Amino acid sequence: MKAIAAKRPVVATFRLTDPEWYQFSKFFKKKPTSILTKAEIDLSKRDPSATLIGHAVVLTSFNSECFRFMNSWGDNWADMGFFKVQNSKVLDFKFIDVFWTLNDLSKREIDYFKEHGADVADKIMKNLIGLQEAKYKCPECSEISLVTEFSGSLTEAVCPKCYETFRSDDAGNSLALNMYLTSLSK
Repeated sequence: MKAIAAKRPVVATFRLTDPEWYQFSKFFKKKPTSILTKAEIDLSKRDPSATLIGHAVVLTSFNSECFRFMNSWGDNWADMGFFKVQNSKVLDFKFIDVFWTLNDLSKREIDYFKEHGADVADKIMKNLIGLQEAKYKCPECSEISLVTEFSGSLTEAVCPKCYETFRSDDAGNSLALNMYLTSLSK
């Protein structure tokens, strides 16, 4: 999870059988904001000879309760296109840390980011309703604030209530995602 705290995208892959896909879809249709657990899909009970169908999603945040993922099925699916899973064992996730260096980017990609990066980050932040409502408890004063109220940099956050500074690069949750998106919009 260091990749999330380091503000790098993390892709998660998983594979399910047809009956498991049915349960997965049914669960998030009925309970779009709930957390999927082993009680709903128990991979240990699957037929070992069954065909598995794979899928990839993006890990956006995590906390002690669950992982939160962004799916590619549009914002009419589950919770505005996002879903939560109790832990990595529930769907046997395989995680891929996605990173690059400036040397890997073309001049065109760098120029595009310089011209459009802040606008794209602003648009994402405005559209991520969950992030706008997410709260974080300051480790300095123990006061709870919306993650969007914190300021700072990629590695340090400033509490909106006590104005104390603390490290945000190991927060491992929506605060880390907010600090990343805020840094892009500047």
